[in-house]
Amino acid sequence: MIKGKNVFSILYLPLVLGLFLVIPIVRPVWIKDWDNYQFIIISCIPLIYFGLSGLGLLNTPLVFKKLDIAWGIFLIWGLLSYCWATNGSLIWYQLIGWLTLFFWLLIGRTISKSID
Repeated sequence: MIKGKNVFSILYLPLVLGLFLVIPIVRPVWIKDWDNYQFIIISCIPLIYFGLSGLGLLNTPLVFKKLDIAWGIFLIWGLLSYCWATNGSLIWYQLIGWLTLFFWLLIGRTISKSID
């Protein structure tokens, strides 16, 4: 709750609507590389959410479970794979993808807790 108002109506709905408003802006020239832009757009939503949460604008606590320790180990292992990769630049796209998936998992839990 932010100052007595429902957080879902203030933040979550505009973020989802913003995603649908950004999609039509993509030029037809970019369509062949749409997967890259889609990845960037979908990765920005957790970044905005955790940025606002870090600034203290959201009073919704993050919900962590014991399973998240395994996710954390998996992500650290992916980060450490840079040390033995033959081409280290190839791990970043997958690592950021898994990290984004983990952040979406945390956001989903937080939203479901705040709605209850």
